[in-house]
Amino acid sequence: MATFPFPLSETLIRQHTTSTSFARGQGYYHSDAVLAVMRRGQQVYAEVAGSQYEPYQVCISFSDAGVEEATCSCPYDWGGWCKHIVATLLLCLHEPESVEERPPVDDMLASLNEDQLRDLMLAMIDRYPDLADMVESFVQGLSINLKRKPPPAPFPEE
Repeated sequence: MATFPFPLSETLIRQHTTSTSFARGQGYYHSDAVLAVMRRGQQVYAEVAGSQYEPYQVCISFSDAGVEEATCSCPYDWGGWCKHIVATLLLCLHEPESVEERPPVDDMLASLNEDQLRDLMLAMIDRYPDLADMVESFVQGLSINLKRKPPPAPFPEE
């Protein structure tokens, strides 16, 4: 049987949620509400069916110590992890073979040359025009940092 590559247990999940959210998350897990789950490196992304038409988006970041951060697009704000995060973690724990493995984005981008990266960015901006503003802000931030002069070297002690 496959195992999840990060420390994970029901005890850990229970420690980060209310008993109600855990029970509801178990129900979501058992009713197959976790529609898709994918791991890229140390992050897990999932779509979980909920009360809205669109599934909720779950993102969980792991480290060798376990869960570092867990977020969900649902409006839950009553302390601890929501039922969608619980359902996703239970799937990772009990059905690790159903977690689709994909390469980390850093690894994919590292293999591209400058022209390929430019083509990728332009294609993404064509599809998602709002990205142009993000690119512009990022590039402006880079140019501001490049214009800053490094502080003068300290005088050598005599």
